[in-house]
Amino acid sequence: MKKLIISFLIVIATIIAVWGQDSTSVLSKSEWRVSTNGKIERLVNEHWESASVPTSQTFSSLYLFSADFGWAVGKNATILRWDGEQWSEVLVFANEDLNSVFLLSRDEGWAVGNKGTILRWNGISWDEEVSPITENLVRVEAIPTGGVQIFAENGVLLHRLGENWQVQPAASLSSVKLSASAKHIE
Repeated sequence: MKKLIISFLIVIATIIAVWGQDSTSVLSKSEWRVSTNGKIERLVNEHWESASVPTSQTFSSLYLFSADFGWAVGKNATILRWDGEQWSEVLVFANEDLNSVFLLSRDEGWAVGNKGTILRWNGISWDEEVSPITENLVRVEAIPTGGVQIFAENGVLLHRLGENWQVQPAASLSSVKLSASAKHIE
């Protein structure tokens, strides 16, 4: 049962990233995604087309903050920056595969990856943070109270408010309640 729940969490946390905006936005009717084979694609005339990128690496996540600013992350600590016209590779001092990227602003972003890799965008460069755990990190996102949270493959959750990471251990199976319901419609 524990393996099933952890597997479910991994599936939820590693769903392929898709970003888009509605028809009234700056990028009207434009969407980006990372495909199931790790390629960056853009929706053009209702068809997904491979984007031109400067590397053959595969990607796991992308996040566009605006029409001219975004990031994609993937294998071997590969990071690409979107400037509104093209993707360009940015070198970072990390080696592990990156699994998720999220931006709070143009000057603050996070990328997480295998073996506890945490990178922080400060508006100028990506810097490696000291991680309190060595588990694979699969997703990073904002929390409503401010700051960010990171999900680890083993169910551990990291919270950051201010400058320190707080570790929340994985829930034990005795505290997990699963339920399901269905309704037959004729």
